[in-house]
Amino acid sequence: TMAAVFMLSVPAPTLRGGSHPVVGLGAHDYTAPSARRAAPLLSRRALFLGGALACPCCILQPEAASALTALAKPSGAQEFDLPRDKARDSGFAYGMANSMAEYERAVAPRKKELFSKLLASLPETDAVVVELGMGSFPNAEYLAATDTASPQRMDIVGVDPNDSMEGYALRSARRAGLLDHGHSIRVVHGVGEALPLRDRVADAVVCTLTLCSVVDPERVLFEVRRVLKRG
Repeated sequence: TMAAVFMLSVPAPTLRGGSHPVVGLGAHDYTAPSARRAAPLLSRRALFLGGALACPCCILQPEAASALTALAKPSGAQEFDLPRDKARDSGFAYGMANSMAEYERAVAPRKKELFSKLLASLPETDAVVVELGMGSFPNAEYLAATDTASPQRMDIVGVDPNDSMEGYALRSARRAGLLDHGHSIRVVHGVGEALPLRDRVADAVVCTLTLCSVVDPERVLFEVRRVLKRG
C-alpha cells in the first residue's frame, strides 16, 4: 500500500486561531514512542496530492475499524502545546464551523479530485488516516465517499490543539455518514510538532489550512514523515 501525505492549501478567510482531547470508544493507552531516527522530511513513499491552490492559516458502528493504531504519549509536546485561551478557542471553533461555507464551496471541486486520488491509494480495508488540524472536520464528506475506490473500515485520527473543535468535528462525521460506513473517528488533543502516534502507523496524513498556523512547519513535516508507513 502507499503511504500518502495530502496537503491542500487554499486562499484564506480572515479568521485566525488554532484548532482536541481523545474522543471515541476503545482502549487508547499511551505508550512511549520509539526513538526517532534522522530521516529526510519526505520519502519516496510520501505522495503530495495538493498544493496547486495558497495557505491560510465516538460513536462506532458494528464492525467499525476501532483503534487500529494505538496512540502514544508524544515527546517534546510541552514545547509546542502552549497554554490556550478557552474563550478564544471556543469562539474560533464556532466561527470555523459556521462561517466557512462559501470557502468550502469554492474549493469543493479541487478537494473532491484530490481526496478521490487519496482514497484510491489506500489499502482496501483497515487504513489509518491521520488529519492534522482537523478543526470542525469539513473534509468528512470527502472521506465518506462511497464509490468503488473507497476503502472500508478506516481508522480516522484527528489531531488538533483546540479542544472546542471536538463537538463540531464529530457532528461533521455523523452528517457525512462516516460512522454509518463502518469507519471509526478519534479526535485527539495534540500539535503537529509532536504527534501522539507511534512511528510508521499511518497510511495517509491529511493537512488542510494548518501548516501556516503551526509554530515549526519543518518539525511538523518531520513528524508526518515519522508516522507514515514506509514503502
